Amino acid sequence: MLKADRYLDLLHAAQHAFGAARQVAWDHIVKTAPIEEDQLFWLIDTALPMLETNWAPILNGSGVSMRLSGVFCHKTPLAVYPDSKNASAPKIRRELGDLLMVHDHRGRNAHRQAILMQAKRMDAGQLKADNPEQARLYADWPLFELRGHGGDGSSYLNGDRNFKNSRDGARYLILDDERHPRGSWWCPCCDGRWHGFGSDHVNGWLVSDPRGKVGLPGSEDLATAFVNMLYDVYPSRGQRTKRYLAGDTLKLGIGEDFDVTVHELLTKTFTKDLLTTKRGRHSRKRGENTGFMGSSPFPSTPDSPLEFMSSKGVSGTEPPTSEHSGFGDGRPIAIVLVETVED
Repeated sequence: MLKADRYLDLLHAAQHAFGAARQVAWDHIVKTAPIEEDQLFWLIDTALPMLETNWAPILNGSGVSMRLSGVFCHKTPLAVYPDSKNASAPKIRRELGDLLMVHDHRGRNAHRQAILMQAKRMDAGQLKADNPEQARLYADWPLFELRGHGGDGSSYLNGDRNFKNSRDGARYLILDDERHPRGSWWCPCCDGRWHGFGSDHVNGWLVSDPRGKVGLPGSEDLATAFVNMLYDVYPSRGQRTKRYLAGDTLKLGIGEDFDVTVHELLTKTFTKDLLTTKRGRHSRKRGENTGFMGSSPFPSTPDSPLEFMSSKGVSGTEPPTSEHSGFGDGRPIAIVLVETVED
């Protein structure tokens, strides 16, 4: 278990990295504000390398090895569920989420914690273009099916999925269309690093419970929610989730629907080919030009869903350049995985 005396160091490093990534997203806007997928792209491209550099020595000093990995993926699987107003109408098809954050802890007290997030833009404290049927997915969690395919062509498990008992694992990620929330701002200094001034410099990325007042009241910034997920805090940030090993049989309808879904997102969505020709860029594999894996020493874990990725971090990636995703039925999902093990 991570030591409590490292909490503030981890938190400050995360706020620094996430604040810098948000600033970079704004530096590459196409129109008035960066769209959801552009901001998530820079979360992977900018925040994770910075976070890995700063977190690794903090955790190593506590006897914990860490590997931080992420990928900006294409075509999240779709949740398919009945129309609330007309059961005989065609079923609703909406993306399951925009961001998945997972913490895998090995060794003593081994566990997995996961948060699935739906991104929403906010302007002047109000959500923009909020779709009632999509909002119903996270607020009520009707039974839904998952449609999509993995990189090898395999489908997601057939059958209804029930997330009603996994509400800790679902949150909104609120993206503020205000460039400098509450007057805070970032600038690049002579050492090439980004430095924040003022308070709440990362409150432009907020985590909010979809069951309550969505937006500013009761929300916390994404960096704080992410660090809190690493600790056994109350209320929980994320859902305690079963970690499956190679050869395990996955089943729906036995109280593990959320666990199975997280596993499938890590092993199917994560490894699927990424085609970006509609954004004017060449096609490429996930884990290459759009992925990041930290270089800190980490014990061999052949059952990790990320073993297919190169251990070399990627730099110089291209940002999205269009205001339109051009991704057919689905929008991208970003996945962040932090693995820790006690020495």
